[in-house]
Amino acid sequence: MESAKYVLSVLLTVCLTAIGLGAEEPFQPDRDIVAEVEGILAKFESSLATQGVGTAVVRKTQFESSPNGPEVYQRANYYDFRFTPSSSRTDSYELLQGDNPARRRRETRVWAPESLFRVYWSRCGSGCSDPSHSLVTLHPSRSQRRVSMSGVDFDPQGLLAHRGRAVGDVIRSQLTSAACTVTTDANGLAIVRFEFSSGGFAEHKFDSNSGHTLVESEVYFVFSSGDEPDSLGSSMKVEYSKAQEVWYPVRIHYEGTQTYTPPDSSVLARKEVTTVEITAFDASAAIADSDFTLEGVGVPKGASVRDKATGIEHQYGVRQALTMDFTDVLDEIKPDLTAEAVEWANADAASPAAVPQEDASPPPSQNHLTQTTDDAAHTASPSHRFMAAVIVAVIAIIIFVVFRCRRKAQ
Repeated sequence: MESAKYVLSVLLTVCLTAIGLGAEEPFQPDRDIVAEVEGILAKFESSLATQGVGTAVVRKTQFESSPNGPEVYQRANYYDFRFTPSSSRTDSYELLQGDNPARRRRETRVWAPESLFRVYWSRCGSGCSDPSHSLVTLHPSRSQRRVSMSGVDFDPQGLLAHRGRAVGDVIRSQLTSAACTVTTDANGLAIVRFEFSSGGFAEHKFDSNSGHTLVESEVYFVFSSGDEPDSLGSSMKVEYSKAQEVWYPVRIHYEGTQTYTPPDSSVLARKEVTTVEITAFDASAAIADSDFTLEGVGVPKGASVRDKATGIEHQYGVRQALTMDFTDVLDEIKPDLTAEAVEWANADAASPAAVPQEDASPPPSQNHLTQTTDDAAHTASPSHRFMAAVIVAVIAIIIFVVFRCRRKAQ
C-alpha cells in the first residue's frame, strides 16, 4: 500500500514538472523600449495632415501562380477625396487609356460618425438624374472605419496601413507580443524592429528629419497550415510633401505577398503591387459637413436605398404612401359580422378614400439616410365608419380564433 502511494506521488511530481516546463510565461515587454516607441509614434501621428481635399491615381497589379500557369490582373482608378478628423469620402472614376480619367463615377464611399454608406453609379456620372443608375447601400453606423468597407481611405491613418489596419495600431500590437529593438542609423532614421517567435519579423523606419514620418515598413509572418510552412508579407515605401506645416504622403508603393500549400503539396504564390500617387492636395481647403451626406454626394431622387442595419429597401426622397387593403379579410369574416358592420364595410369598399401618391422632397435633416415617419401623417385618414368596421372585424377575428381553439381542444 505504501509503495503504491510512493509510485503515485512520483508520477504526480513528474507530471507537474512536465507541465511547468512546457508552460510559456506571458511576454513581458521592456518598459523603456515601449516608452521610446510610443514617443516616436506620437511624433509621427502628430506630424500628419488631419484634413484635406485632393486627387489621386491608384494602380493595382496582382500576380497569381496556379496549376495552369501564372495569372496577372491589372486595374487603375482615379480618385477625388476629402477627409476630416471624423469623416472621409472618396469618389472613384474609371481610368481609360492614356491615364485620362473618365468623369463617370463608379462609386462613392463615405464614412462619417452617423452615416456609413456606399453609392454605386452604373454608367452615370456627376449630376445623374436617372435613379435607375444609382444604388445606395447603408451600413450600420457603428461599423469600424476602413475595416467595414474595403477601399481607399485618403486619411493618412488609412493610407499608411497594413492590410486595412493603421500602422500605428500594428506597431502597438507588436509591442505587446514580440521582442523589440530601436536603433538610429547615420541618416537619422529611427529603426523599430520586432522578431517573432515563429521566425517572422517586422521593421519600421521613421525619418527624424521630417517629423518622424514613416518612410518604410515591412511585416513578414511565417505560419504552418500543414506539413509545409506558409508565409504572409506586407511592405510599403512612402514619400512625403509638406503642406501648411503638416506632412502628407504623395507617393506610396505597397507590396503584399502570400505563399500557401494546398492539399496536393504544390506551393502557390500570390503577389499584389499597389502604387498610390497623390496628384493634388490642399490641407487648408474648406470642407462642409454636408459633403458626407446622401444629398451632398448628389444621390438622385428615386434611387434605390438598401439599409443593411434594418434590412429595409426604399427609394431615396420618395414619400412612401400607406395603403391598407382589408378586402380579403372582410370576405373571410363576413359570416361572423353583424348586419350593420357588413353594410359599413360594403359601403367603404364601394367608395374607398383617396390616398395621395405625389412625391415630396426629402426631409431637411443632415444625413438624409432614411425616410422619416412623419410622412405617414400626410396620408388621407380613413372615415369613421370604415374604422368602426375594422374594429368590429378585428374583434370578430379574435372571437373566431378563440372558438376554433376551444373546438379543437374538445
